[in-house]
Amino acid sequence: MLGKRILLVGAHADDVELNAGGSIHKWCNEGREVEVAILAGHQSRVRHEESKTAGAHLGVHRVYSLGGRDTALHESFNDLLSELESIVANLMADTVISHFHADTHQDHVTTYKIAVAAARKVSNFLMFKPTYPSGRPDIPFQPNVVSLLSRSNMDAKLRAINAFESQRPKYGDDSWALAMLAVSQGDAWTYAGVHGYAELFQLGRLRL
Repeated sequence: MLGKRILLVGAHADDVELNAGGSIHKWCNEGREVEVAILAGHQSRVRHEESKTAGAHLGVHRVYSLGGRDTALHESFNDLLSELESIVANLMADTVISHFHADTHQDHVTTYKIAVAAARKVSNFLMFKPTYPSGRPDIPFQPNVVSLLSRSNMDAKLRAINAFESQRPKYGDDSWALAMLAVSQGDAWTYAGVHGYAELFQLGRLRL
């Protein structure tokens, strides 16, 4: 249903990997073409290089770093929208996945607005589950799409997360990846009734 070409849109380097890294690895192994666009990626060469390394662990075909400024993506809304529309068109995306619309980080909310506008002609649009502390809104995330993952998918996700060496100290080094592992196990049991791993999405639009 997701089609052959999938674009994930994150506000910052590591957002996509944290929230959908295991699924990206699974989709790439299924032969799908997966690309990643980071809206606040232009100013930091270090984080752009980390994004490319993380993408390589997952099998991503291409990582784009656009010209937005961290914590102020709203200032360049129209420019970022234009850039993202070009990426969507060039990929001929079947599915676009981005942040939850009620996320509590201002850049994540702006990224959702830009992504959903750029994807208005795309068949499928999904939102990934927000990660603490961004996932604490008064409007609850409603997971209705479950992506079951293998241990190999999770190992690739953990390698991708750990590629962001500049961010590891901020989140407790190894605690960062271990927390995501625990979350994926809890989500697999809570939403699929299986002992394993899962990532969650909320459906915005699906063409059958």
